[in-house]
Amino acid sequence: MLLPVYGWPHKRKLGQMGFRSTTSAQRYTDRGFTIDVDDSAKRVLFSFDASRVDSRHSEWLERIRQEVGTGQLSPQPYWAFDKLEGKSVTKLQNSLLVLAEVKSAKGVYYYNYTDLYILEGFRFDRFLSGLKEGLVLVDFDASTGHRHGTKFRTKSSDFFVSLFENSSKAV
Repeated sequence: MLLPVYGWPHKRKLGQMGFRSTTSAQRYTDRGFTIDVDDSAKRVLFSFDASRVDSRHSEWLERIRQEVGTGQLSPQPYWAFDKLEGKSVTKLQNSLLVLAEVKSAKGVYYYNYTDLYILEGFRFDRFLSGLKEGLVLVDFDASTGHRHGTKFRTKSSDFFVSLFENSSKAV
């Protein structure tokens, strides 16, 4: 739904549309998107506010105004807490976090692995708190040629480790 209606011309792929957004609950993107955590409805919502769109995107906003209007997204994308918790616990319950220093030389990447953490007992309540505080971000990455999907990510490895009940540094 987002790409065909709210997408914009892809920067590098002529004739294609893109929708890329790294979105936080603590601020609006330059295109007016944010994340709302609604505890009463038990949903994480992807929201739009046309008044928050930066003036450099005025042509894009005018197209949105003409095609669908500038109200809230309809239908408004969301993740139900129970579905999000079920998926995240399944994927992250017991995890390894590997940290590395990366350098590139003549187009070849070299990795120096520095730390390894064993993580157990993913805590969804901490994840939700991180979303509210802007420590967990939502990345959308789609284009008409390829859709990379939607991802949740943290700003720091320290915060990621804090999402678990137990952690131990193995290296």
